[in-house]
Parts: sequence; structure tokens; C-alpha cells
Amino acid sequence: AVGDKWLVAAGLEDGARVVIEGVQKIRPGAKVNPVAAGAPDAPAAEQAAPDHRPAPAQDKQEPQAQPAAAKQD
Repeated sequence: AVGDKWLVAAGLEDGARVVIEGVQKIRPGAKVNPVAAGAPDAPAAEQAAPDHRPAPAQDKQEPQAQPAAAKQD
């Protein structure tokens, strides 16, 4: 899987059909209604690679010493 997408890298012949919805309902010999899926807006590799930008540098502040709590009887 790439992110929340599945990537089929090998094992399919040209023109092979792949179930992309309802996979949990499929059983051997089950009848299916093939419907062409629309092409994604961008290739899977581009969709899977989020735009990571480093967080802006922030001044690190050392923890300040706190006075001890008063003892309660």
C-alpha cells in the first residue's frame, strides 16, 4: 500500500481488470458488474509522496526552575 492506496507493481497483463471497490464482498465464482474507473488526477507515486516541509526553526527555551510547592499538613 502507498498511503491509503494500493499499488500493483507486477503480475497483471495489459487490459487486466482489478476490483477496486467492494473487495471485502468478493468470493471465488462471484458475479461482478465491471465498471470502468476514472483515471486519478495524478499518478499514484505523486499522490503518495506528501509535500513534506520542515517546521520553521523555533528558539528552544530551557525549562524555567519552579519554586517548590509549600508543604501542606
